[in-house]
Amino acid sequence: MARIFVVDDEAPIKNLLHRFLVSFGHEVESTVSYEKAVDRIKIFSPALVISDIDIFGYDGRSFITLFPDMKIIFISGNKDNEVPEKYLLIAKPFSLKDILKAVEKVLGEKE
Repeated sequence: MARIFVVDDEAPIKNLLHRFLVSFGHEVESTVSYEKAVDRIKIFSPALVISDIDIFGYDGRSFITLFPDMKIIFISGNKDNEVPEKYLLIAKPFSLKDILKAVEKVLGEKE
């Protein structure tokens, strides 16, 4: 399974995604802090990042510039947010089934 990093400033969502992905055998690290995410992603070297777009005054889309080769799935409660075509955007509220399908698609585990 894959190493996945989750960052969402809403702790219940971060915790839900963390537990859910671990239940599928993934190695997961997570945080509610943008700054900690930047530092930990460098050390953890995940295959995938799942990030909220609006993180306590930061724009999660900056991960695109910071980690240009990283696979990223964005989540957002703001229907007006957009991401480059190369990336997936999942609207909140989302189902865990939607998350699983997106993870499998991005990691190439299932089509």
